[in-house]
Amino acid sequence: MPLTGLQVDLVWNKGVAALCDRRIPDEFADGQNYSPISSYAGALISSKIPDNLIPEPSAFHDLANGEIVWVRLSWLRSFIRQVLPWVKNQFILVTADSDTCVPSELKGEARAILNCPNVLHWYTQNYDGSLASAKISPVPIGIDFHSLSEGFIWKENASTPTQQEQALRSIRLKLAPPEKRIPDVYLDFAWRRGWGIRDYRRFHPLKGTSLRDSRRTVAAKLRKKERVFCQSGPLARNEMWRRRGEYAFVLSPHGTGLDCHRTWEALALGHIVLVPSSSLDSLFDGLPVIPLKNWSDITPESLDKWLSLYPHGASDDERLTSRYWINRMRSLLAN
Repeated sequence: MPLTGLQVDLVWNKGVAALCDRRIPDEFADGQNYSPISSYAGALISSKIPDNLIPEPSAFHDLANGEIVWVRLSWLRSFIRQVLPWVKNQFILVTADSDTCVPSELKGEARAILNCPNVLHWYTQNYDGSLASAKISPVPIGIDFHSLSEGFIWKENASTPTQQEQALRSIRLKLAPPEKRIPDVYLDFAWRRGWGIRDYRRFHPLKGTSLRDSRRTVAAKLRKKERVFCQSGPLARNEMWRRRGEYAFVLSPHGTGLDCHRTWEALALGHIVLVPSSSLDSLFDGLPVIPLKNWSDITPESLDKWLSLYPHGASDDERLTSRYWINRMRSLLAN
């Protein structure tokens, strides 16, 4: 059942899951609190992942018409094999919790979902547009409120998703609107030297975008550009939010996946966000997000123009809440 007392309003992929009617796996089993299940969490899709991860698939025989079902993408093969045969009614599918490009890197799983008459619509994180189907749409990755709830990271002690959202909102209240901030672009990743997991994309390029440069390469290209500020070293997340909040613009390039937590946290903190143009552009319609065709699009003249378009940011926009996206899904049932 969807949680009625979810304490986190801002868009968060686990928050979207919490508001769905069913979750696989269910990380809100007590009906209120996030409790992580580590099995293939965040995993890129692979044929090595088992297809029998769901312990009681027959429990889905009573899936009601129009329910929304959230499935961890790495569990999708299990869902197709174990659950779909039990389902008799039509439902909306949501997949997330992976940087996999969807549907291009799924292959057979994508065809099985799109060809299933009981799947009314499929919302997915990191939609790459490789299949032009009216049956599939993107959904945001949202802000990362889960990693820090599981332990020390980003030079911050563990805190609950609710505490993290409260910290973000507290910082936001003290920030000026974009028109009164330093009118430059902030790169919070420029200090990094290693490739990390993103090395994977050097050999498996992202689909759905033409600007596939790694963040390391992007930083090297932009470091000396006029009106670009590069963070020189690591900061605790809350401190980084405060310092970055002095600037109007945040650059949020792709990582291992097309979408990025940075984009959504920057929007919630009132920034104008510069992203590579991609198959996700429609997610940002009406928000202060600038899809770039080329890094050379970042010029003083362009920054002035974009700042005049979005002088106030959009931190109060309903599209920055998980509930907005769930309501959008449910609106399909009324059509």
